[in-house]
Amino acid sequence: MYWKESKPVSLFLMKLGYWWKVLQKKEVYYPLQIRKNRFRSGNAFSSWTVCPDELGPDSLILSFGAGKDVSWETALSEKYGCRILLFDPTPASIEWISRQDLPRNITFYSYGISDHDGTERFYLPSDSNFVSASVFPGGSSQRFFEAEVHTLSWIIGMTGIKRADILKMDIEGAEYKVIRNLQTLDFRPQQILIEFHHRFPGIRLSDTRDAIKTLNEMGYRIFYISPNGEEYSFFRG
Repeated sequence: MYWKESKPVSLFLMKLGYWWKVLQKKEVYYPLQIRKNRFRSGNAFSSWTVCPDELGPDSLILSFGAGKDVSWETALSEKYGCRILLFDPTPASIEWISRQDLPRNITFYSYGISDHDGTERFYLPSDSNFVSASVFPGGSSQRFFEAEVHTLSWIIGMTGIKRADILKMDIEGAEYKVIRNLQTLDFRPQQILIEFHHRFPGIRLSDTRDAIKTLNEMGYRIFYISPNGEEYSFFRG
C-alpha cells in the first residue's frame, strides 16, 4: 500500500517524543543534507521513503529485513515494476513468507547480511508478538537461534548483480558492521535506507554518528528522516 500520513495528533506526539530525547541527549539529530523528490510507501509499522526519480522496471532493490510485512516491497513492485531481492534469516519470517503469494519480481532468500560469511546468533524479542531478532542480546529474551549470514560481497557474487538502485537495511543493530564492510567495497547503491538502533542496549549514540559520518564520506547525503528519528534515507550523487 502507498503511505497514508499519520493523524496530525499522532505525528505531533511522535515528533515531540523525538525532540524530547534529543534534548535529553538520548537521540541523535541531523538536518537534511540534500533535497530530493520523495515517495513513501508501506504501512504504519513498516514504511520507507525513497527518491522515485529514476525508479522503473530496470531498477534493482536489495531489502534486508522482512519480518512479516512486505508492504513496502510490494508497493514499489506495483508502482515502478522494480526487481527486488528480499532477505531474512528469521524462522518466523521464513515460514510466513513461504505462505505468501509474492509478486514475480520479488525473490526471497532465507539468510541474513553481516560482515562475515558463516552463521550468527540471533536473539529473539522478549515479546512473542514481535518477529525481528537481533545480534544484540540486551533487551531481548535469552531465546536465540543460529542462522546463515553472508557479506554483501558474497551476496553480490551469488546473485550476479552488478549494481543496485536501493539498499534497505532493517536488521536490528547489524547495520553498523555492514556499513563498515560496505566502505571496503566498490559497490555503491544510489540510495541507502536504514533504521538505526542506538536505542538498543549495547549500541551507543556515537555508533550511529560514526555510521552517518562513514556514509557521508562515501558520498551519501540524508534526504529524509522519519518523525521518530529512527529511519534515514540517503542519496548518493
